[in-house]
Amino acid sequence: MSDVRTDELMAVLCARQIHDWERLAAGANSPIPAAGVRLAQELWAPNAREAGSGDVAPFIGAKEFTQLIQRGKVDLFFFSAVQLDRHGNMNLQYVDLPDGRRRRFQGAFAAPIYYYSAKRIVMFRTEHTPRFFVDQVDYVTASAASHPRLRRHGTLTDIITPLAVLRYNPEAAGIELASVHEGHTVDEVQAATGFSLPLADGFGTTVPPSEQELEALHGPVYDSMAGLYPQFVARMRSEEKVG
Repeated sequence: MSDVRTDELMAVLCARQIHDWERLAAGANSPIPAAGVRLAQELWAPNAREAGSGDVAPFIGAKEFTQLIQRGKVDLFFFSAVQLDRHGNMNLQYVDLPDGRRRRFQGAFAAPIYYYSAKRIVMFRTEHTPRFFVDQVDYVTASAASHPRLRRHGTLTDIITPLAVLRYNPEAAGIELASVHEGHTVDEVQAATGFSLPLADGFGTTVPPSEQELEALHGPVYDSMAGLYPQFVARMRSEEKVG
């Protein structure tokens, strides 16, 4: 798998989370899960739809989408964050710096609602470091577990990174290691994680992208994304290996 670029591996792993006829959503400016959505539509989930796209009328503002997801009508939401801790709590607000200062980010918008309301949450992050995977987030924007009296449609399921796939175990209320990508090791993943990672049931090596998946990415998927994500597509195509 040495000739597969990290972004493409992650896009394929995002695609494999998608089932036919599902309604999907992702945060703004997220080309990796967007490529995953298009790949799944191209190969095995032709009826999967991003909420508000396709043949239905687009939403007028974020309020309509928020109302849709609150009704449990979104099957899968792809998220990224600033921090994620051992309990699946995510942070989009700020991080505390070693010198005592606080670095602020754009904030949550409706992320806490989405984290509770989508049937499945898949987190993706293009770095796998102790800076992202922390023992305890500096601020809880949204949590993977909640009081039994609090109604929620779903929760965090998987986390996709350049090194591995991690999984949230709701019974243990913690994150486990589901698979390690080819070329990497459990020890390497553990060293890059700020908390202890137990192995999930069925732990193994990540199944690498197939030739069919890569051909679809390099062809119809990138063709369809060029208008919305021109820089991402140009970078991916400029890095395509010859021969």
